[in-house]
Amino acid sequence: MLYRNSEVWELPAAEKKKVDEYLTKIGVKYQNKAGQQAYKRLYITYPPHLSRWNKDNGRVDKPGGMHEQLLAVLRDDKGVHTYRYYPVAPQHDNNGRPIFKDERVSLNTRQQIKVDNTEYIWILLHMSSCGNGLNPDKALNITFVFEDKAGEEKAKLEARKLKLEIEYNIAQRFSDSEISVLATAMEITGVGEMEPEQVRNALHDRVFSGTDNKQRDRFVQLCNNGSLKTVRSNIQDAIELKVVGVWKDRAEVPYWHWVKEDGKKGHAICKIRANKDKFLTLMDHMIDINNRDDMDELIVEVDKARIKAQEAATTIPA
Repeated sequence: MLYRNSEVWELPAAEKKKVDEYLTKIGVKYQNKAGQQAYKRLYITYPPHLSRWNKDNGRVDKPGGMHEQLLAVLRDDKGVHTYRYYPVAPQHDNNGRPIFKDERVSLNTRQQIKVDNTEYIWILLHMSSCGNGLNPDKALNITFVFEDKAGEEKAKLEARKLKLEIEYNIAQRFSDSEISVLATAMEITGVGEMEPEQVRNALHDRVFSGTDNKQRDRFVQLCNNGSLKTVRSNIQDAIELKVVGVWKDRAEVPYWHWVKEDGKKGHAICKIRANKDKFLTLMDHMIDINNRDDMDELIVEVDKARIKAQEAATTIPA
């Protein structure tokens, strides 16, 4: 039962249609193989962003019981109206006016709701706390989910396959130098002081940390988009075309430097640590997100040097 302000309110056909369209949009309402109208089980729960990965105990911390008020405040051309939902009619005072109490929806994990309870779904969609509803202007504390066993099984299988692929990439596909670059790109600190096996272990922990798969997806993108090859190619060309070079300081400590147009030493880029490969040192530096300006400058200068080298190669002596 819906109330608008203090009066019983019959949900208009246009609003019922919006609910129906929403259920179709999120995949709850669909046509089965026989061409008949069918519905999947619909639930409400709290959204993933309210779960947190607890590094101390290695588990996901979920919120306790949550209680959201079944109330929506909406504006139309006639003004601002308060809408309330009650599963049963509220009590009335001596003057026949409804006594409104805080009717709330309680969430512990997830709660199944009937797909034909249009009024209930309507108020949930318009509550300002509903994350994927029609009025998401405040805290996002409720979200709609539906049960799709076939889809869930397929998603689990794909997730297992991806996990195995990632573990293979970390353990065997990439060389120690490539893994070092990937670890740096994943913002793991101290890579230069780690043994190769330590780097791989740290990378594995980073990729599978958290609950939202952001680190996993970022790692997959790094593996698949050719960024490693692009960085290696640019740095190799920068060395060959003398965009960068190595000079030692007064203490005989080697540094990567930019090379000026006259071939002399420009300002320093990074220090080359003892027992560290020079090329890998520069890769580690360039792929670090904190050194994005240096990487951008390297790309620009390498492009200039490539053009200059091509012009020189095609110039016919007089």
